[in-house]
Amino acid sequence: SEDGCPPADLIARYELVGSPRLCGGCDPDCHQTTDAPNAIDLGDLNADGKQDSPRDLRVWANSAAYLPAPTDGIQIVPPGVRVTSMYAWAASPTTDTLTKVHLQNFTADGVYRVGLAMNGIGGNSPSRTTVDVLGCAYVAGRAFSRQGSVTKVAGELEDCPDLNGNDVVDTNTGVGDTIRDFAGTVGQDECVIWAAPVGDVGDTPRAMAIDSLGRIWIGLYSSMEFFVISSIDGSHISTVSVDDRPYGAAVTPDGLLYYSTLGHANVQAINTLTPIPVQADVQPVVAFPPASSYGMAINQHEHVFISGGGGMQRYDSLTDTWQTAAAVGAYGGSGVGTSEEGFAFAGGGNMVTVFDARVPEVSPGVLQSPLPPMTFVDSFSVPSSYGVCMDFFGNLWSANRTASMTVIDLGDQAVAGDGGVLATIPTQGNNYTYSDF
Repeated sequence: SEDGCPPADLIARYELVGSPRLCGGCDPDCHQTTDAPNAIDLGDLNADGKQDSPRDLRVWANSAAYLPAPTDGIQIVPPGVRVTSMYAWAASPTTDTLTKVHLQNFTADGVYRVGLAMNGIGGNSPSRTTVDVLGCAYVAGRAFSRQGSVTKVAGELEDCPDLNGNDVVDTNTGVGDTIRDFAGTVGQDECVIWAAPVGDVGDTPRAMAIDSLGRIWIGLYSSMEFFVISSIDGSHISTVSVDDRPYGAAVTPDGLLYYSTLGHANVQAINTLTPIPVQADVQPVVAFPPASSYGMAINQHEHVFISGGGGMQRYDSLTDTWQTAAAVGAYGGSGVGTSEEGFAFAGGGNMVTVFDARVPEVSPGVLQSPLPPMTFVDSFSVPSSYGVCMDFFGNLWSANRTASMTVIDLGDQAVAGDGGVLATIPTQGNNYTYSDF
C-alpha cells in the first residue's frame, strides 16, 4: 500500500513515528492497531486510514521502531526505546497492591490487587516491578515461604479486556475506590491481565527485568535461578542457574542482563538474546568485595550502578573496573536510578542523593576510558524514600515507605541546591519498590 505496508484485513494502517504497534516490521514509519479507531487510541484517522494527530503525550518522537518477535512478546530494535506509558507504579507488600500514578497529573489513577489468591491478602509481598514498551506493568510477589508469582497489569484502559461482557471495564480508579479481587476470581479487576506462579514454593522472586524479546526474567533469590516467562500470558519459557542470589536486575541495550545480590557487590551477566535461554548464556561472576550492595540500575552506556557501602558504585564492563563515590551526610543506599545526562541517584535515608557520573566523549560516540571519578552532588529531603526512577519529563520519582510517591524537579543536576520537590502523591500502602517503575 502507499504507506509501505502490505494490506491486511481488520488492520487500520497509519503513519506515526514512535507508536508501539508497528505494521509487521515492514516500514519503521508505519504502525497498526487492531482496535476500532478512536480518539484515545489513534487520534483522528482520515479516509485513507492515516493519522492526522498523534496519541497525545503518550507517543515519543525519539522512540525507536518496534518489531514483533518471531515467537513471543515485543522485540525492541537496538539501541533501545522509550516506554510509552504515562504512569509510575508502586508496589505495597503489606496490602498486596500496585498503585498507578500519572506522570503529569500527579494523581493515583488505579490500585490493583496483585499476586495469587491462594496466598491471601498480605501473603504475596509484591516488590520489584518492570514496565514494557506498551506501558504494561509487571510486579513480582516474593511470597516468603509461599508460592511466588508475577502479575501483569495494563497501563492503558484500552488494553483492559471486558471479561464479564458487560460492556464496561470493571477496574479501580484510584486510592479510596474499592480494590477488586485477585486475578482469576469472579470479582477481579479487569485491568489485571494475569497472575502466574513462578518457581517453586519458597523460591522468593526478587530481581526482575524485561528483555528485548518481551520476556520477563525473574531472579529467584532462594533457589539462585532466573525463571523466564512470556509477557503475553505468563507461561514458563526457561530456567537458568546463577552463582549468587539475585536481588536486583537490569538489561543493557545490547541484551546483557546484569543482576546484583544482597550485601556484597558481586554481579553476573546473562545473554538474553538466545531464543530459548540456556545455561551457557550465564557469564562468570564479577566480584568487588568488600563493598555492600542493594539496588541497581544500568545507564545507556551500559555502566552498572549499585548502591550501598556509603555511596554509589559503578562497574565498567569495557575495562572490568569498579569505582565508588562516597555520599555526604545521611545515605540509605536503596533503589538506584540514572539519567540520560549522566547522573545517578539513590533513595534511602529519608533523602534522594545525586551523584555526577558523567563521562565525556573523546570522539563522536567514544567515551573517555578509563572513566573519570564519580562525585557527590546534592541530596533532597524525602521522608522514607526508597526506590527512585527518572521519567520522560526529566523529573525524578521516589517511591516512599510512607504510602506515597514524591516527584522531584532536579533543575540543573550538576548544581547543588537547584531543583526541589514538585509533589507528593498518596498511594495504597507503604511502598517497597526499587528502580524500574
